[in-house]
Amino acid sequence: MGCGAAFSTMSIAESLRNGTTVVGCDIDFTLLQLAADRHVTGRGGFHLICSGEPGLAFPDGAFDVVFSEGALHHIDNAAEALKEMWRVLRPGGLLLIVDLNPDAVAAKLFIIYAKIKKLLGLATPGDTALAHSIKEALTPSTAKVMFSHAGIPFSASATIASIRYRAIKPGGKPIIK
Repeated sequence: MGCGAAFSTMSIAESLRNGTTVVGCDIDFTLLQLAADRHVTGRGGFHLICSGEPGLAFPDGAFDVVFSEGALHHIDNAAEALKEMWRVLRPGGLLLIVDLNPDAVAAKLFIIYAKIKKLLGLATPGDTALAHSIKEALTPSTAKVMFSHAGIPFSASATIASIRYRAIKPGGKPIIK
């Protein structure tokens, strides 16, 4: 969910066995068009879907794995999007969300670095965009409340500047331990 130009989605699709379907879903048609221009979709079980937020146009329990990388902070109603990701996940399926961690020291240092570059007239659009994304990202405490309100049991682990939320939907044979 929130695949953007589908770099990770394509990498996942290429690493899986034949017969596995991978669906990249994003609200931004332009980014999906970039992905489609780079790759032939519809072959080998790889598909791109333009879907508005927060609703996903899939039935309950449609997916074994729901993955979102770097997108949660871009979604206007992240709590509803999280509920939708959980809804389309089958019992025993894996929900994996990776996003920026604004509480991480490296993230805070990058914001300072980007401000200094901006003052010196050296900031690139990428610097500005990443600093903005870090500022907009959900704090781990906010995400914890969001998961709890949705009734999703999860674990979280941090990296140098991001955080990974992992949950296995109860009620079925886990796809991954």
